[in-house]
Amino acid sequence: MKNINKFLFGFITILLLISILGSQYVAAAGDGSGAVVPKRNIEVNGNAVQSRVRANERTMLQFQERTRITINSSVNINLYVNCEANEIGEKDFELEVTGTKDMQMLIKCTEEQSELGLLNGSTVQVRNQYRHRYQEGFCVSIECGESCNLTQARLKIKANEENQAGTWAYYDENTEEWVAVPTTLQNGYLVAETGHFSTWTILIPEIDYIAIIFIGIIGTLGVIAVVSLIFYLKKK
Repeated sequence: MKNINKFLFGFITILLLISILGSQYVAAAGDGSGAVVPKRNIEVNGNAVQSRVRANERTMLQFQERTRITINSSVNINLYVNCEANEIGEKDFELEVTGTKDMQMLIKCTEEQSELGLLNGSTVQVRNQYRHRYQEGFCVSIECGESCNLTQARLKIKANEENQAGTWAYYDENTEEWVAVPTTLQNGYLVAETGHFSTWTILIPEIDYIAIIFIGIIGTLGVIAVVSLIFYLKKK
């Protein structure tokens, strides 16, 4: 009987050790800092949902088993999202928010916004840059009203072969034009940082073939002129 009790005690001790070691491994694998970020997944059958995003918890909303919107915030957010998932299709968008106080936030995701020039395949003029093409099929408007105490936000969308050369851009309502912002490719996502909310999308820079041809012609004429001058000087 004593041997059986010893065996059971040893077996339980081993299970406890495995459990402790396993939990430490999960904690270390959470975010690289030793802390696990809690996750909450919400399946949305329709196009709209109202939810509360808890501080320091990743909340993933999946609409119609198609469009995924993940929110990670340093503060609590009372959130309302409207997403045209059937039109948008398979998209993976993430928003990371750093703020000072709890927020009320409205997010609207659409495939197109014709009033802003966003029709699939159309081109738009970007401030101080060449024209860009809209082919992402994903436009997100973010509002947080008077309760907004935003310090910083990061916008992320899954990169693919079609958009990996793209840039995040927001619509400036004062000047009524699109403004591109620095965009980097990080862990398979196109990422941009901002200090304000607005209407955002991914735009693809277009190659200005006319400018390239013009520069090529000017360069060629320059080379011909230099060669002609050298030939003339040698002849003299």
